Amino acid sequence: QSPEALAWIRRGAGIDFLPALDALAAAYRTGQFGLEVDLEQAAVILAKTNKMRGIKPKEDPKKSLLYRMLKDDKENKESEAGKKPARRAW
Repeated sequence: QSPEALAWIRRGAGIDFLPALDALAAAYRTGQFGLEVDLEQAAVILAKTNKMRGIKPKEDPKKSLLYRMLKDDKENKESEAGKKPARRAW
């Protein structure tokens, strides 16, 4: 959870080290290491790691069920905090 850990993860991601890319994508999905939750950035990184692993995309990452579920979860958390009403994207 330290800034130093995030710096090392970013450094590893910068040289396309798969475990670092996975960790960075997870951090963007969850807000770990003090990052803002950014599902689009997480989806971009995940698409890159999948390509590196030879996994072909089935569809646009923003249309995937996982992306919509994560976005829905984020919106529900915001609604619990009184920011806006909850809705389901899937």
